[in-house]
Order: sequence, then C-alpha cells, then structure tokens
Amino acid sequence: MRPVKNLIQYATAGFVLALTGIGVWRASLGEWQPTYQGRLVSYWFRQYYRSGAVASDGNVWPRDQQDIRKGSEAGHALGALGTNALPYLLKVCFSTNQDTYFQIYFHALLSRLPRPIHVRPFVPTASIRRVAEHVVLALQPPVAVPLGALTNYLDGTNLSQRHTALHLLQALGPEAAAATPWLARSLCSSNSTEQALALEAIIGFGPAVRATVPALIRLQADGFEHPNAFYPSLFWQCGHALAAMGTNAEPAVPLLKEQVAGLVRQAEQNKHTQSSQDPQDGRIESPILANSRRQFLSEVVCQIDGRELPATLALLEELRKGQNPNDLNQFTAIP
Repeated sequence: MRPVKNLIQYATAGFVLALTGIGVWRASLGEWQPTYQGRLVSYWFRQYYRSGAVASDGNVWPRDQQDIRKGSEAGHALGALGTNALPYLLKVCFSTNQDTYFQIYFHALLSRLPRPIHVRPFVPTASIRRVAEHVVLALQPPVAVPLGALTNYLDGTNLSQRHTALHLLQALGPEAAAATPWLARSLCSSNSTEQALALEAIIGFGPAVRATVPALIRLQADGFEHPNAFYPSLFWQCGHALAAMGTNAEPAVPLLKEQVAGLVRQAEQNKHTQSSQDPQDGRIESPILANSRRQFLSEVVCQIDGRELPATLALLEELRKGQNPNDLNQFTAIP
C-alpha cells in the first residue's frame, strides 16, 4: 500500500507544481487577466476591434449584422469587466509594438484570395491602440483612470505616448484638478495636436481645472497674433474651453471683447471687397466665416457671464460631441 500512497502523493505534488508553473509562465507573458463568462479580457477586446472597420478616432463601425452582434456582445463584456479591464487596456494603449513588413504584405496577399476562403481583416497595431483608448473613455459606468498611471507618459519623450496620455486624461474623474500642471504645459506647447488634446480635456473638466485660465488666455491672444499657427480648429476649441469655465474665465472677457471689436473693424474696412485679406500674414477669410467668428466669440462672453447657452455655441458643442450612433450604450454592462 505504501508504494501506491507515495505514488498518489507524488502525483498530487506534481500536479500542484504544474499548475504553479503554468501560472508563473502566464504571468511572465502578461496573460494573467480578468475573465468574463470564462473568457479573458483580451479575447473580448480582440472580438470588439475585429467587429468592424476602425475609424481614425478609434470607433469601430460594423459592416454587417454579424459585426453588430459581435461588437455588442464584446462591448457588454468589457462593460461588465469595467475597472478590472483597465490594466490590460492601458497596456494596449501605451504599447510600442509595430507591424512588420511581413505581416502587412502577408495579410495583403491573403486579402486577394478567392472569396470562399474566410480571412479575418487585418487590423494594424496603431488602430488597435486607438480602439483601446476609445474603449477606456466609453466604458459605462465611467472608469476613473489613476493619474499615476499616466504621469510617466505625460513627462516622457515619446510623442505618441504623450498624446495618448493627454487623451486619456479625460477619464480622470475626481482627480481632474491634479492634472492642471500638465494641461497648462500642453497649452504652451508648439505641437498643435498636444494643444488640441489638452483643450478637449479642459472642456470636459470645466471649472475643476480653472487654474488653466491664464494659459487659455495666452493661447487665445496668441491665436490672433499668429493666426496661421492657430486658425481655425484651435480657435473654436479654445473658445469652448473658456466658456466651460463659466465665471472663472472672467479675466478673459476684455480680451474677447477686444477681439470681437477688431473683427468688426476689419469687416468695416473690407466690406467693399469680396473677401478680407490681412497683408501681414496672407490669410484670406470670407465675410461669412468672419461673421461666424464674431458671433462665436460674443456667445463665449455670454456663457462666461453666466447667461443661457446661445444657439451657435450649443450647436457647435453638439457637433463636437458627435459620435457613432451604433456605439451608444455599447460598453454598458447589462444586469
């Protein structure tokens, strides 16, 4: 009986060691992930980004009914995982992986095979990163990304990772005010993408990051002094950011009123011509667009003063928030 008993003990010990070895091996590969319905978060994320065509903003647009079903299923799974999915998604967001030429040409070759042969569409690594960012920001209920998970990238030299971190600042939640130093620094950057991402976060945070108002005022002033470097997209975003501050942006009102007056004077000087041209910088602006800018700045002043959100500002805000209608509630966990 003793040999049999020893054999059972050895077999049990071997089984435990094997399980431990598998656990260590999976952890070393970064595969130890939370699960939903028995499947890893990486499985659900992969199913989601393969469920349609990936847009430049990370939205996944379904191509057919099967894509809609798979995307919805994966979205609900990611929503159910919620905060537990965050470590994996952030790892994907800041991945430095690159597609090899072999991968690109191999999948291009596969795509030319006859139709009966089913080949999954190739999704570039850069697109996968954008989808991960989109999922982090779209999870419902919203997940709060810890600022500590982003600071190394915000202070790093990798421009792509810094842009990703700035984009994900929108998911900070209660820690929004703590991001003020990075937002203010980005507003002073010479990189327009960095400025735009900081403005987008500021618009969402509003008064919580009111300490950025001086930097916003400098950016607004610089935009009129150097219009070629600022105009047109940042012009609208900066106005929205100031309006989002409410009465906290009152120091900007004199500048905004002066800019409106300057646009009025410019229109008067050029009302007998088909377009107005600034000889200093060569910018040509149509009267319709110039009038839109005057109206927009006037409405920003109204918003700062606490009056009702005017029609033009409200319309631009709706356009700014435009999103994929198929994406609504997709990342909400269904009870």
